[in-house]
Amino acid sequence: MSSYHGLAWAVLRAVGEAIVVTDRAARVLLLNPAAERLLRVAAGEAEGVALGELLATDGPGDGWPALLAEALSSPDEAAAPRSVRCHCRRRDGSGLRVLVTVAPLPAEAEGWPALPAGSPAAVVTVQAVTAEHEARYGRRSDRDFGLQDLVSGVAHELNAPLGAILGYAQMLQGGPVAPDVLQRRAAAIVQQAEAARRTVRRLLSLGRPRREGLGPVSLNDVIERAVGLAEYALQAADTTVSLQLQPGLPPVLGDADDLGHVSLNLIANAHQALAGQPPPRKLTITTWAAGHEVRASFADTGPGVPAEGLERIFEPYFTTKESAHGTGLGLALCREIVEEGHGGRLWAEAAEPHGLVVHVALPVLAATGADVVRRPVEDQAATPAGTPSELRVLVVEDEPAMTELLRSYLEESGHEVTVAATMSEALGHLEAGQPAGSPFDAVVSDLRLAQGTGEGLHAALAEIQPGLAERVVFITGDLETASARRFLRDLGNPVLQKPFGLHELARALAAVVGDRSG
Repeated sequence: MSSYHGLAWAVLRAVGEAIVVTDRAARVLLLNPAAERLLRVAAGEAEGVALGELLATDGPGDGWPALLAEALSSPDEAAAPRSVRCHCRRRDGSGLRVLVTVAPLPAEAEGWPALPAGSPAAVVTVQAVTAEHEARYGRRSDRDFGLQDLVSGVAHELNAPLGAILGYAQMLQGGPVAPDVLQRRAAAIVQQAEAARRTVRRLLSLGRPRREGLGPVSLNDVIERAVGLAEYALQAADTTVSLQLQPGLPPVLGDADDLGHVSLNLIANAHQALAGQPPPRKLTITTWAAGHEVRASFADTGPGVPAEGLERIFEPYFTTKESAHGTGLGLALCREIVEEGHGGRLWAEAAEPHGLVVHVALPVLAATGADVVRRPVEDQAATPAGTPSELRVLVVEDEPAMTELLRSYLEESGHEVTVAATMSEALGHLEAGQPAGSPFDAVVSDLRLAQGTGEGLHAALAEIQPGLAERVVFITGDLETASARRFLRDLGNPVLQKPFGLHELARALAAVVGDRSG
């Protein structure tokens, strides 16, 4: 057995991961050289000392101590190791972010040779969480900005209108109704579908990759969309949101999606700060113009942050939250977006009589001296009085329900419609009119098809019928790839995000067809 224990100790000394063995009172029995280096303490000084003194957390119920207490109180030989990430302080006062794994030792460990400080009961491994590790594994979760709470709100916002749509549709299937009742129920279905569409678009905006360029952005619009996405979560927590947005603010030069991430993160931070606080719980968001800047403040009535922490909250890995609620990267990312990405400022101060105010300041568009990039494709289509009548339209769509809707609407609007489910089928219809010319005045094509893509269809059109390639209206039902987004941006054809209103389709067709003289 002595040779076995010698081998075990040699292994502990050789591994690069910090390993600590404790007794049932959570006192250190031994630690390997990697643990000495990480905790900055010599083995002789650590033996017999409570591990919590060497790796302190913010509170007795925070982080790894709860896992160790559970392992020591009810040891189970079959229990799987459990891990937690948390911010800790060494004995010398320095901080570090760590991944701690705790596992109880089997009962026979107590029969091993006695260690100087007692009998072993648990093994604790400690791994420093580096910036590279956070960038790879933690950044996305922080940019989700309290996603678990918000997903619940989004589900509610979708289920409510979908339930109403389903109910009204089933009532219409029940039998004949008076014309005024039919109109009323149809209007209700449209209204609820619009509500669901707004929720989906807010959610898609949250996950959309950063655009390559900046453009004019209304900060008021960005904040209102972020509040809309978090609205249910805030209401469920009995939190009142007061919007004091100055009308007519000048636009800033920025990325609406990134600024939306900042707004949503600041709202989520306030939501978490107010959780567990006695009512009234209030978040006040204010915008105003100040010289060459547009400013916004997010003020909550939560417990606030100590004066010494007001600047540190923007440091990477610094957090005032429990380990389960944050990794300390969210506000650091916000500052990176605001200051490095937009040339603005982000700072915090104490609110009176208690709470926290976070300020955002962004330069107005005219003050930046920058060239304004082209507007997003979806904003470029004109809004004509109506759609030219008797168009010949090719619809390329592989979803049967969507195909039938487009066919029905366009035919009832007086147009001649041909449908295709694949790119090859669409090209077959197009080639049927050669060499006499194009058999179609316009094309409505999904960007993503079961066989082929809208991008490939447009490239083929550019070769065989260049004029018709300029009269394609693209539709899409999800987030496009980066290459598809560049394709749409550079091309300039209208693109409609599903679900879209039929009036939007009519405007897009009118915009691409024009007078049909060319």
